[in-house]
Amino acid sequence: MEASGPPRLSRRGPTRCSKSSRSAGHRFRSEPQASAVGSAGSSRSVATRVIARSHIAARIAAGEFTPGDRLPSELDLSNSYGVARMTIRRAMQELTERGLVCRVHGKGTFVQPPPSEEPTE
Repeated sequence: MEASGPPRLSRRGPTRCSKSSRSAGHRFRSEPQASAVGSAGSSRSVATRVIARSHIAARIAAGEFTPGDRLPSELDLSNSYGVARMTIRRAMQELTERGLVCRVHGKGTFVQPPPSEEPTE
């Protein structure tokens, strides 16, 4: 006697499937869902990274963080902005590439002094 209940899943998908369940709109692994297609998730992370990067840069420009100040940790910033730590990490990398901050391994991220306009002699 066969036990009733949900079908058991294997690596290949459902073990029993009828034509009626296929036509009822059930999706299987071979059929991508509309939400999985495209780069909606990646565009959101890019947008949040740009917002976080711009906001941190604006805080530096406003003088909230002065040259030599240590910025809050990636974890603290990710909690305050409500984003993933990797989003803040990438934003910090972009600020480092722009020359606004420098990272010291084991110490933290520090605000760089603005580049001097006049050459030093």
